[in-house]
Amino acid sequence: MLTHSTDHQPGELMTTTRRILALVSMAAATAGIALATNAKCEDPNSAQAPAHTPSYAVEIRSPSRAAVVSGTVEIALKTDSSVARAHVFVDGFLWASSPPHSFDWNSARVWFRWNSATVSNGRHAISVSAFDSAGANIGSDSLDITVRNRSLGAPSSIPVSVRAPPPLNHPQNPVNYGADPTGNKNSAAAFQKAINAGDLDVPAGLFRINSTVYVPSNRNIRCEAGAAVKYTTRAHFIMFAWWGTTGGSAFNCRFRGPNYNRAVPSYTPVGQVILFIQSIGGHGGSLTIAHNDFNGMGGWTGAVLIYGSRANQPGPRNNLITYNTFEHCSSDAIQITSGEHNVVSHNTFQDCSGMIEADNTGQQNTGNFIDSNHSTFTNGTGAANQFGQNGWSNLFTCGASCSSLACNYSANTCSNNIVDGPKPSGLLESAVGGALNNAKYVNNTCTHGCSVY
Repeated sequence: MLTHSTDHQPGELMTTTRRILALVSMAAATAGIALATNAKCEDPNSAQAPAHTPSYAVEIRSPSRAAVVSGTVEIALKTDSSVARAHVFVDGFLWASSPPHSFDWNSARVWFRWNSATVSNGRHAISVSAFDSAGANIGSDSLDITVRNRSLGAPSSIPVSVRAPPPLNHPQNPVNYGADPTGNKNSAAAFQKAINAGDLDVPAGLFRINSTVYVPSNRNIRCEAGAAVKYTTRAHFIMFAWWGTTGGSAFNCRFRGPNYNRAVPSYTPVGQVILFIQSIGGHGGSLTIAHNDFNGMGGWTGAVLIYGSRANQPGPRNNLITYNTFEHCSSDAIQITSGEHNVVSHNTFQDCSGMIEADNTGQQNTGNFIDSNHSTFTNGTGAANQFGQNGWSNLFTCGASCSSLACNYSANTCSNNIVDGPKPSGLLESAVGGALNNAKYVNNTCTHGCSVY
């Protein structure tokens, strides 16, 4: 089985996004709704950033005023019981919106996880507006901070900083436990023994993993130059599983699936995942996945799945997926089925769909931030090559439905992303249930074969 969840039988890890979106399209056509085709996407809500006004309704508790920050910054707010929703702004632009998680005036609750590398070094303003249940603005607060990230010269037009891999704690070479660097044998058992003993340091070689490796909390996976990890099975499969474990990272690895280097990928109608992050009892997340390459993923899920079943809410939170490359997908590259405050930024996708879609109404999916990614559809996903080249099979979305039902994605944000390429593709903004369920789409570019739905 793919999960410990009681929500799914084997082979039913998630409803395919394509089937859901076809239902959305048919519903729109039936209702006579025109589907937008403009190339530039803006936030439909013209929310304005507030000036600093003393307020007992809301207060920014973290970061502190005039703080010097870098990397990931926790933005914590304190509210009173009259607050039903808060808008958070960075430099006057709406960044996130969410109902409060706690009404306790005496305790600041972390609401958001902001990647400060999405802005340039220097002085910036964070502000918040609070609203009551009737939509009236009942308070605001603002402060200035200084961002000071160390630039590593990442290939982006936006000034960014990406952390180097963390130092390995008690590093283990899986070859010492019997892993085969030629790729002829399944090395899953050796990788499991190695990661049970300490952080995983994968040496040069081609390693085949065709069964699941379970990752303990706070374990780091790092691949050295010349290392690659592949799977060859076309059955249901998970390579690395974080099941209720938290912390750690995966850096500098080259993952290969059955569509490896296949310019026109094929479609495999099963669940296959390379990195599977699942909450158990509401616990899971806080991983950094950076500078990896995922080439040729099979199945309908693909490289990275962030998942929490209905019985294991909330889903994984505070994961950072950044500066990775994804190519030649059967369907999705990244799928956030259920999770909170996850960041997907500065990744490059070639013929891969994603990003956010719940399976059912019991799965929380909120506060996720999809920013500055570039998705190109040159030959289309495997699903598109099997079922037809269109915006449902070649897809980019921050949430539209959950198995054709209405789910609220309004606290998710898609910003500064590019969707392009010669094949037909879709930037899906319109959620089932109406505009109040839409994620926020700000400054995205949908061009060439891309259409906005």
